Amino acid sequence: MRLGNCATDGNDTQVMLEKMVRLRSSLLKPYISELDKNVTSRGVPTMRPLAYEFPADKGCRGINDQYMLGPKFLVAPVTTQNATSRTVYFPAGASWRSVFHPDKPATKGGQTLKVEAPLDTIPAYTRAGPSPMEARCAFAAGAECCVASAPARASLRRWVSA
Repeated sequence: MRLGNCATDGNDTQVMLEKMVRLRSSLLKPYISELDKNVTSRGVPTMRPLAYEFPADKGCRGINDQYMLGPKFLVAPVTTQNATSRTVYFPAGASWRSVFHPDKPATKGGQTLKVEAPLDTIPAYTRAGPSPMEARCAFAAGAECCVASAPARASLRRWVSA
């Protein structure tokens, strides 16, 4: 895949942009399409403050430079020029895996850590294992589950396989 308008920035920029576009196409685009349905049908925001998804975790309150992309992804953008690391709060009640380094061990929630953030890697994490709502769904053998995440009005729908 080649991207246009990057030739003047050099090959390094081209490689970084291609990495991000591939991630968007393979992982994020289908996920965001599902989140869009929740916005329309339930009014659940796509980008959420940490406290929205983890209301019982007092450590999430007041954090304004990280967000949840739906219930699954924790995103901590680097907003300081030339920074190659930043601190990230990992909400309690979940374990977190790096989107860019899924082979690394999961990080336990409820702690703040300094993470590496080179120019070609956004500090982004996914919940390790099923979310609490998805775990509740596991009791129904042979059932498929759809979770609509909204802490104040969480709903669980279940379709039994035929």
